[in-house]
Order: sequence, then C-alpha cells, then structure tokens
Amino acid sequence: MIYDKMISLTENFAELNVKDISNPNELKNYFNKLKKIFNIVYVVVKMYPVYKKHRIYILNKYKDQKKFRGQKSYAVDYMIKFPTKMVKQGDVLLYCDQRRNEDTKGEKPNYKDNSRQIEHLRNNTDPHCFLGKYKNGEYYFMYVPENQELVIEEIIENTKNDDFSKEIIISKTKSANYKCELTGLPVSEGHLAADHWISKKNGGESNIKNCVILNKILNEKKNKHDPIVWFCKFLLTNFLNICKRTGMDLETVKSKLISFIQEF
Repeated sequence: MIYDKMISLTENFAELNVKDISNPNELKNYFNKLKKIFNIVYVVVKMYPVYKKHRIYILNKYKDQKKFRGQKSYAVDYMIKFPTKMVKQGDVLLYCDQRRNEDTKGEKPNYKDNSRQIEHLRNNTDPHCFLGKYKNGEYYFMYVPENQELVIEEIIENTKNDDFSKEIIISKTKSANYKCELTGLPVSEGHLAADHWISKKNGGESNIKNCVILNKILNEKKNKHDPIVWFCKFLLTNFLNICKRTGMDLETVKSKLISFIQEF
C-alpha cells in the first residue's frame, strides 16, 4: 500500500511544472503543491510502522480471545504476514487449505465452499474492517480496523453534545455489530446514529439502556415520536399498504401479525 501511494505521489510530482518562472503567483502555487506532496510523503512514511504494529496487535489479540477459529484463524495468520497490503482472496484460500492439510496430516486437505467463511469474516465476524476491490477478475482485500474507529467518530458527530457519552456509543455500536438494530443494514449501506428510543421529551434518559443504534435516516424520521406511535404510523402502515396493494388478504396478514406479537 505504501508503495502504491509513493508511486501516485511521484506521478503528481512529475506533472508539476512552472511555465513562467517570472510569475510570482505561479511560482508560489508550484511551491505550495510541492510542499503538500512532501507533507503527505512524510505522514505516509511516519505512520506506516505505526499502522502495521497496530493491526498486528489487534489481529493477535483476536486470536488470543479465540474470536477467529478454524479457517478464519488461518486467514488471520495470513493477514498478520501482510498487515498493510491488499491480499488476493485466492491466495488466502490456498493458504487456509494448505494449513488445514498440514494440521490434519492430509485427512482433511481442503475446505468445502471455502470462500464463504472468508466472506463471513469480512462482513459479519469483524464488519467494516476491510477494504476490498476487484482487479482482473480477482478479489483483493486489506484489514483496516481503523475504519471502525471512524464509524464511532461519525456516530458521535451525528449525536448532540448533551446526549450519550462516547463510552455508551462505543459499547452499543459494537454490540449492534456496526448495523442498524431495526433494519439490520450495515454501516456500509448508510450512516448510523445513536437514538433515544424513548425521547428525552417523553422522559427518556441518556443511558445505555435507552440507546439504540439506527440508520441515520430512520433516526431523523423517528425524531421525538413515541416509538410505538412512530412504528405503527410509518413503518407498519407502509407495510400494510404494500400488502393491500399487492393483493394479499389483509385479515390474514393482521391475524398473523397479532399471532406473532402474542407469541414473542
């Protein structure tokens, strides 16, 4: 990753030129761009070992806590070898099969449908910690745990100063697995916000029990409404209208909803 960044900066540097050296404004502009490039290079070079050490530390901590097991544990071992590089998923899968073959002395040479576990690792086990891209038909990804910290900061930014503490937001976001608790949509599908389930206007407190992580748009629509009134008036009403429009028998729909609520 650092080498890709350096190549990009070199290309930017090569594009710099001063057509008229006697023009003070053009000369100033040139040196400002030059200064910016060198500042970025300094930050990249300075932070590279810090990020590398940080990611290795987190991955090893997860292994100690047995958060990743089986194939996922092998994948973590592979990522520890390349903490700051995009790795090809095919190489990770091959490594996992080789490790399993060695550990089982050839009795279980490979994993069936082995890509599913790696996808589960990226999307569910440790969500919003991976950057990925396709190149020449191959999928590459990199472990970036700093992304989760950015999500937390964004949720805090979306929350008023007199609302939940940072500790509450961190705890609730992690327990919600970085997803909207109502829709299940991950942060990659929309911004998140910390919501007072019982609004402060209606006596709700800014404590962990009353904190719910919601999609930011839902949070804004809910606003100060009573949660039951809001759900019935907007979400449930829309749901029933769709059922009606698509030809479903409303009495049957309502009966099933009531039955589900009673059995919950």
